Amino acid sequence: MTIEIPFAWLLAAAAASAGGEGPVSLPLVLWTGLTFLIVLFTLKNFAWEPILEQLERREGAIRGAIEGAERERGEATGLREQYEQRLQGSREEGQVLIEEARDDARKIRERGQREGDEARKQQVEAAEREISMAKAKALNEVAAHAGGLALDIARRVIGRSLGEADGKRLVDEAIVEIEGGGKS
Repeated sequence: MTIEIPFAWLLAAAAASAGGEGPVSLPLVLWTGLTFLIVLFTLKNFAWEPILEQLERREGAIRGAIEGAERERGEATGLREQYEQRLQGSREEGQVLIEEARDDARKIRERGQREGDEARKQQVEAAEREISMAKAKALNEVAAHAGGLALDIARRVIGRSLGEADGKRLVDEAIVEIEGGGKS
């Protein structure tokens, strides 16, 4: 890299250092130019290249950091998308599980109702059977008791005593008549 300094600028610098009074002194311009060239040569050979190298290294480090940040940003975006997909999948799976649980609860409730209805039906049928048996037993007892009363009344009316076999036969006939609806 070359640094070019216009000669007119050098003259202007020399004139300014002379205070701007009078003519410009040629030796002063030459010594100023020579000093400037020595400083320029020294800076160019000893300081300029290390400064440029440091700047290039810094630029490379910044460029690398930017590329790394962009790469990491891309990775983070990918990870976020994966996370969102997993989260959505989990939500859907949760909804499926909730629906299955609701269906199971409904089925259990319906089964319980059916079993309860069947149990009530069986209890009602058992109670009706017991009532029928108790009714039949009560009717038989009433018929037997009525037969015994009829026999006692008949004995008193007729005034004679029937034998036990005759009495039993009369009671059985009365029971059959009562059960048959009183047909004789």
